[in-house]
Amino acid sequence: MADVNQRDDVPEEQTREQILRYGHKGILTMNTGSQMENITTLKAAFAPPKSPGVRLRGIRSELLERRIAQIINFMIIKVSRPSATGVKITSGFRV
Repeated sequence: MADVNQRDDVPEEQTREQILRYGHKGILTMNTGSQMENITTLKAAFAPPKSPGVRLRGIRSELLERRIAQIINFMIIKVSRPSATGVKITSGFRV
């Protein structure tokens, strides 16, 4: 008859120092040699945001923004270029 206290699945005794450093073996798993999972439950449950599938801005607002950027670009180039008289004109732009 086998001794009940000598079962194979009972973890070996640990010192207090080992418990504080490595934790209790066998509390979360009976297989102490198993590997930890590399994905958390939060990461597994995360759903990436989806695009709405429709335009968020209208075509007119995009065209207006593009036109304003062109005008500003033109103004910067015009100001940075020296004039024929050698004097830079920095004011008097009309859009």
